Amino acid sequence: GVPLDSGHLYTVAGTGVCGYSGDGGSAAHAQLWSPSAVTLDAGGDLLIADEGNSAVREVPAATGTFYGVAIGAGDIGTVAGQGIYSAYLADGLSATGAASAVNYPSGLAVDAAGDLFIADGYDRCIREVPAHDAVLFGRNVVADKMYTVAGLLTVSGSLPAGDGTRWVLTRVTYPDGVAVGSGGALYFADQGGNTVRRIAGS
Repeated sequence: GVPLDSGHLYTVAGTGVCGYSGDGGSAAHAQLWSPSAVTLDAGGDLLIADEGNSAVREVPAATGTFYGVAIGAGDIGTVAGQGIYSAYLADGLSATGAASAVNYPSGLAVDAAGDLFIADGYDRCIREVPAHDAVLFGRNVVADKMYTVAGLLTVSGSLPAGDGTRWVLTRVTYPDGVAVGSGGALYFADQGGNTVRRIAGS
């Protein structure tokens, strides 16, 4: 790559023009729409919450397949969502398929195993896209599929509920930031409920 000067500012993704384009090509020539969060995985791959496009996009450091999507080094690809506004539809299906969606994602985290967690703001839930077949939070999951780990019950303006219960009973009002803690615990800011919540690790 081109040497970068310490302390200088560089654009790594997006042209500065609002839109949704560029998958399969250079990230610097892609269009984003109101990106709201970024995170890096253990391999230095950049993940972007492309909030206005209702998608999660990835710019890898090295060519490979990420959550079922082949992306070249320095290129960009969509790894969750469809790039369109869409309500929550189904679990256990391809993270980029027609029956899976994220709706204005506002936070991202990746755990040590490479599993992706998404604060799915307008769907009022936390989603996960596992990197491998595994047991996460007491449930069998399949690599590259999308699952809901909190917020299955639709809530409108009510306080969060479900403390101490399984994820199927958890209510989330408007999740924002998300982070992975020790032991695989997942933390997220429930902005609409004025709380920070924790899901105990497996």
